[in-house]
This record gives sequence, C-alpha cells and structure tokens, in this order.
Amino acid sequence: QDATLYADYYGKKGWGSGLEYRYLFSHETGGQFKGYYIEDVQVDKARWDIKYNHRQALSEDTSARLRITYLNDKTLYKDISEDIGERLQRAQDSDLYVNKRWDALSMHLWGQYTQNLSGKNEGIFQRVPEAGIRVMDTQTGRLPVYWGLASSASRWEETHTGLTRLYLAPQISARFFETAGFTL
Repeated sequence: QDATLYADYYGKKGWGSGLEYRYLFSHETGGQFKGYYIEDVQVDKARWDIKYNHRQALSEDTSARLRITYLNDKTLYKDISEDIGERLQRAQDSDLYVNKRWDALSMHLWGQYTQNLSGKNEGIFQRVPEAGIRVMDTQTGRLPVYWGLASSASRWEETHTGLTRLYLAPQISARFFETAGFTL
C-alpha cells in the first residue's frame, strides 16, 4: 500500500489538492483511488473528481472489476488537466463487471454508467446490466471440427428512448495440420 498527497496552485483559480492511494492485497486483488479537489475562486465553485479502480478475486474461478470515474463539474479537465486525452474527453464510464469461468464456458454480468462531459445536453445511452455467455472452442467428437458461441443480452436506456440488444455469434472451425497453423 502507498499513498501520495499533493497540492497545486493555479494562479487565479487558487489551490487544489489531491490524494492517490494504491493497494495490492494479492496477485488478483488490488486497486487505486485518485481524488482531486479545488475551491476555484475564479468561478466561486468547489470542483472535484474521483477515479477508483478495483479488481477482486471472489473465488478461484470468479472475479470482479469496479471502475468509478466522476466529475462534479464537466469542464474541470478542460480547465486544469495537463493530459490532452482528459481535456478532449467527451464522456467517461463507471462500471461493474463480474465474470465466472468454467472449463469451456464463461458467464458475465456488466453494468455501466456513462457521464456526459461534452457540455451539451444531449443524452447518452446508459447500459442497464448486460448478461453474457461464452462457450470456448469445443471439439466435436474425434473430428477436427470445433464449435463455439459468444452471446449477450443487454438493455440501453436514454432519456426518452431505449433499445434491447441480443447478440449471438456462433462459430464453427476446422483445424487441419495444427502444428503448421492451418485453420479453416
């Protein structure tokens, strides 16, 4: 574990301060928190952002990832960030992803919130939790023929509209001369 406290001075805007905290509890479990706060005297407003990432092994075959990114003022990055990617960012995502694995199968649940940073009042579709199943390539009998499947079901919501998506992607492959790398 380690933590860093720091302060910045932005002239007419005033002083800002930040905290970065990193931790690693095991090879599979750890994370990082970054928080920043500035009492912007130029616009007479408290402005802050939070970035938090965490990965967690729930069991030997189940894991989760959490990512939280949030600004209380959409223009904060444009005003003070030195990172050009942050300054040009139009949206940022927060999400929770949980994955369960078996020998030839995996399943996931994923929820996501997107914060609009564009300054426009246009809506952004929010991913209401998605569920998905993936069947890894499985051989059919003794033949060099394999089948697999990627699938998911999700719901997207926006202020006055929404859509439901069902994704199915079956695949069949034949592997000949695998040592030479030939697959059809």
